[in-house]
Amino acid sequence: MPIFYNPSTKKWDVQYEKTNYKTDNKTDYPTNLAESFDRKNENVLKVIPVQESRQVQKPVQVSVPKSRRVEKRDPYTGQTYYVDETYYAIETQYEWQTEYYTVYKQERDPVASAENAQWNREQEAIVAANQKANKVNRLLNEEGAAENTKNTKLNTENTNKNTAYDKTVATASGTRGSDYVAQRDALATEVKNLGLDQGVVDNLTQNYRNFYTNEKLQKWDSEKLAAKPPYGVFDSAYYEAQNPTAQAEWEAARANDDIDVTERYGKTGFYQWHYTTQGKPSGARGNPAEVAKQAESYVEKKPTDADLQNVRDLQLGVSMDTQTQRLLNIPEVAAEWEKAKNNDPYWRQMGKENFLNADKPDEFAALFRLSERPEDKQVSLNYNINAGYGITELENAINEAVGEKATVDVKRFGALTQDALKQTIAEMKQAKAKEEMLGLIGGFSGFSEIANINKELTNSILGDTGIGGLLSFTSGGKAEESLEKSLQNITGVKNNSTYNWQQWFDGELKKRYEQELELGYSTEDAQETIKIEADFARQFIDDYLIPRFNTSRSMDEFVEYLDVRQEEQNPFQTQDLVNAVSLVANLRAKQYLDQIKQTEDRYFDADFYFNPTGNKAREADYANQATTVAEDWEKAKAGDEYWAAQAYRFGIDVNDRDQFARIHFQVKGQGQGFDPAKDILTAGAVKDEIYDRILPALKEEALKQGSVFGQFVTPEEFADEVLRGLDPSDKSGWEEVLQRYGLTDFKGTVEELREYIVETLRTGTAQDIREQIKYLNEKRQKPTQEVLGLTYIERPEDYKEGDAKPETELYSVFQKAGFKGTEDEFYENFFPDLDRSEQTLLTKAGSDAALKTYGLDLSDPFASLGTIESFFDADETDTEEDTSPSSSFFKVGLDEDENVTYKSKTGEQILGEFTSMFKGL
Repeated sequence: MPIFYNPSTKKWDVQYEKTNYKTDNKTDYPTNLAESFDRKNENVLKVIPVQESRQVQKPVQVSVPKSRRVEKRDPYTGQTYYVDETYYAIETQYEWQTEYYTVYKQERDPVASAENAQWNREQEAIVAANQKANKVNRLLNEEGAAENTKNTKLNTENTNKNTAYDKTVATASGTRGSDYVAQRDALATEVKNLGLDQGVVDNLTQNYRNFYTNEKLQKWDSEKLAAKPPYGVFDSAYYEAQNPTAQAEWEAARANDDIDVTERYGKTGFYQWHYTTQGKPSGARGNPAEVAKQAESYVEKKPTDADLQNVRDLQLGVSMDTQTQRLLNIPEVAAEWEKAKNNDPYWRQMGKENFLNADKPDEFAALFRLSERPEDKQVSLNYNINAGYGITELENAINEAVGEKATVDVKRFGALTQDALKQTIAEMKQAKAKEEMLGLIGGFSGFSEIANINKELTNSILGDTGIGGLLSFTSGGKAEESLEKSLQNITGVKNNSTYNWQQWFDGELKKRYEQELELGYSTEDAQETIKIEADFARQFIDDYLIPRFNTSRSMDEFVEYLDVRQEEQNPFQTQDLVNAVSLVANLRAKQYLDQIKQTEDRYFDADFYFNPTGNKAREADYANQATTVAEDWEKAKAGDEYWAAQAYRFGIDVNDRDQFARIHFQVKGQGQGFDPAKDILTAGAVKDEIYDRILPALKEEALKQGSVFGQFVTPEEFADEVLRGLDPSDKSGWEEVLQRYGLTDFKGTVEELREYIVETLRTGTAQDIREQIKYLNEKRQKPTQEVLGLTYIERPEDYKEGDAKPETELYSVFQKAGFKGTEDEFYENFFPDLDRSEQTLLTKAGSDAALKTYGLDLSDPFASLGTIESFFDADETDTEEDTSPSSSFFKVGLDEDENVTYKSKTGEQILGEFTSMFKGL
């Protein structure tokens, strides 16, 4: 290259281009010699005349005769007639004639033709020579002109190059530094304006670049001049990604080869320079913010099944049967009991004041809880699962709700119930023995005639008078009944054994408990004698015995109310105060643990981190945490240097409470054991649940029960409470109630639903005796022990006079006409051969009544199969019943021959159906 900057000598080496190439070469050689001529005719002709003839047709005019018919009229007669006449016509005819004429013919002239041919050949030779000369001369002219043009251009280009060399050197001489792009672009523009190609421009600017790089460019010292981020080191890649403006500036400099930027700073240096001069002053980050990983990844795991079981064992367990022994196993309590058994004056005095015997475990346990001595108060009763002593906090809450003496009163209640049950069964056995004796005698020969004499006389009198049929039609059997009773007074023969259970209840059973007495109390483990105060026994009569006896329609039903196992207690039979409250406690505890079980994992909670609560065991730690976090936040907001650096480090606004809490836990809190989220399950939380929410519910239940004897709720009362205010027209409310009690398939009315609930909750014998009473009333027959059995408690209110409700339209017609008999009597006496079931179906079909079926248990295939099977007659099979003796909290330990079963529905069934009513609550 003629121009080159030598860095070693720091000089320009320039070799100028030649500019005197020859430009006057000859370009005017002739190129217009004739290259064409007018060719002469080489076939010359001459003309010769010739005589010729030909035949032609010519026209001739001739006269030709013709005839025609003419119409004539007779002038005299006026008649018309026709005549033929001849006339002549002129016609043209043709004939052939010979005609003569002259024709001129051409012939070739050989002499003239040869002369013309010779001239043409001479001219052709001249034209060929001219064409060759013109071609050669044109080439010579073109070559001369091209050489002149080329040399002229070369001289001009070399002149311009020489000028460009001079300008390059001049530009370099005028460069001051930091002006590379401006000087380079100006030089490039001037060189381009000289008409030089891009290669020359690139070469000259590259040499200028070399000069500038070596002589004018000053590198930027990032170590000395670059600003540092408040925390950490500068990250050029991060800064580039976060600052598109800076990135665009760098890309523009690189694309423009601006070495004042690219070579002076380099890519990393450029972003450091940009951060120093622009980014940092404007608040841009010089490195990525860190994540508070400890706060982000913190998880408060939900309790495991083992955790929940541990809470059940230590705090929410309930076993009222064993709590006395567990209390007495506490070393301090055991020591005091030993003192009490050795006639310690303090405990003796406590026993007198509270009517409790300190020698008995249950009663001493109650005395200890009632003691106000400081040394007794400070004894921890909390359950120790490893040592096997103490009571759970939920049991303690139950004791607080029911009272410290409730456990003792429950035993007294149990003793009274066992005794009442024993007395009742004994009386029923005695009455049945009398009935069986009468039945045995009635089977002797001849005795049946005497025993049935009143009935025989009644039939004879009515038959002989002839009014028996009418009386049966109009009185519905009352006349026969009245006559038979009158005859009993006359004959003195009564063929039935009746027993006045109300008189026995008032005269014997109630009086037994109107005084202070000692009764035996039996459990599966032991037997003991319990002293019952007169007031407590009388309350037992009023609150327990009387409501159940008055509700009972038979002694079998009354026994079912008394004979209830401890685990089967329910408000429809027998349920003591402690059992009722314990049931609520267990339900509430289960609800609480179910709620805890459904709780999802918890994560970092800034509100809790600032103000931690909920764990009494860590109250001091929580107070220190709240104070420390609050003070540090105030420092950060005031511009504390450390927290400002940490705020920059994590990229947060210190005024943002949530963000500050997270970085605080990351850099300080986790090291000091600060709690970032509320514990899902702690002993303190469980304790708060027990005493803040469960205990009030237990106290409310205890208040509702009223006494240790608990509530006695009849199925009718329960059904009325459930259905109170229920409107079937309110579809959503109706469906909600059915869904709550598991009766989604029910399609009846409110009254039918009430009856269904009552039947479900009522004991077997209670339901049976009521159905029999209802049936007798529908048949217009008075319920008596003679009809319903010896255990029926006869009461006047059980008989309700009125017409029997007809099941068929046919019977209804006769009833309206005055027939007073039952529907059975109607069909037996008047239509014995008529299919009654057909009449029932016809009646329903005629009234458009639905054949409804509800109450089916279709919850699973086995249940549905059992329900469907109940619609068909069951095969009579002998089943062996377990008659082994069993005793319970409310059951007398009878001998094997005394273990008489009076129930058709056990307490367990009732309890199961009762609790199922609360499904979904």
